[in-house]
Amino acid sequence: MRRSRNIEFHKERRRICSIGSLFFIALVASLLSSNQLSAQSNYKFDHLGMEQGLSESIVLCILQDKEGYMWFGTADGLNRYDGYSFTVFRHNSSDSTTLSNNYVISLFEDSRGNLFVGTLRGLNWFDKKHERFHRYTSESGAARFSGVSSIVEEKQTRSLWLCAEANELFHLNIQQIAPDVPPELKIAEHFLPELKNPHGLHAGALTKLAFGSNGNLWIGTSENGINVLDMQSKTFSHFTHQPSDTKSLSNNFVQSLLPDSEGTMWVGTEGGGINRFVHRTGTFHRYNTSVNGKATTRHNAIRMLFEDSRRNLWAGTDGGGLKLYERKKDAFLTIQHDETKPTSLASDRIVSIFEDRSGTLWFGTWGKGVERYSPSKEKFKQSENMNVVMSALPSRFIISIY
Repeated sequence: MRRSRNIEFHKERRRICSIGSLFFIALVASLLSSNQLSAQSNYKFDHLGMEQGLSESIVLCILQDKEGYMWFGTADGLNRYDGYSFTVFRHNSSDSTTLSNNYVISLFEDSRGNLFVGTLRGLNWFDKKHERFHRYTSESGAARFSGVSSIVEEKQTRSLWLCAEANELFHLNIQQIAPDVPPELKIAEHFLPELKNPHGLHAGALTKLAFGSNGNLWIGTSENGINVLDMQSKTFSHFTHQPSDTKSLSNNFVQSLLPDSEGTMWVGTEGGGINRFVHRTGTFHRYNTSVNGKATTRHNAIRMLFEDSRRNLWAGTDGGGLKLYERKKDAFLTIQHDETKPTSLASDRIVSIFEDRSGTLWFGTWGKGVERYSPSKEKFKQSENMNVVMSALPSRFIISIY
């Protein structure tokens, strides 16, 4: 009798476990399928705008300084954020220690801790001790280095390279006697466009600078593709769009350059989407960033490329939302604004991206302020989802899953 009861008990236990296993598999599969079908719903954003104190809703550049402050360059002033409130810095025509112009297009902090602010009319250095600005001007008092769209530092020499609105490329040596004294910028090299010189600088407007894995300087332009400056010979080579060559650059208007953690150079273009440089062959692999197979200008107008500390590659577009590179699939996922979800991306026009030291990602938009995304919060929510799965099982006692 007891043997018979034991047999029945084990049969019932196996039946419950089998049901639980099947239920578990079905539930997990359902959740995974749901996540794949609506992947962008997993990305929840916080919003910071003019209602929180931001001076302007067009956010052109973002940076976190060595002290931990977040800085946002906008179309109307420079904003410093301490995690609670904004301090706004603007131009004042009667005060020479204010910004030279309110349209802030670039921010850069060098290895010495110098914070440089590029505006439509001149370059500025921020005096952190006295919270004022030093404007770089010519002997006549005119603004120097206007329209600085990109600044990079050469690591070995700690010198700066920048591109200015007059299609000029500058190499600057820094001389500074003390951290609270404005550094003197000495022009070491100055390059002007030489379209007739096959080894010269071929440029419309210079848009972006980045050092490649071999130490050469890549220069994006608005009309002539990419110039690459050989740092030894000081000559330029060029990559341009060739209509008959699908392995050439997809578009000659280059908006962004990104050397990733693996040494690969990525190129964001205006209308031509994203390109990955294949160093071995000297060619480009193009990525289709359209949605549902439909190629549109807004999805292929790449304003910004950025790699975070988790090796995720992000691309900001002018109307097509965010693109997130999935390395295993070698393809891009699209994250867009959803009117039915208040925590979705507020705007599909993303012009700047930055990751702070805590791993939080900041996205500057054209017209909707700043979006903030914390991957660590999403991981927590994913673990909560697993607890939901476990609590829904008829039994937590699972022997095996077939």
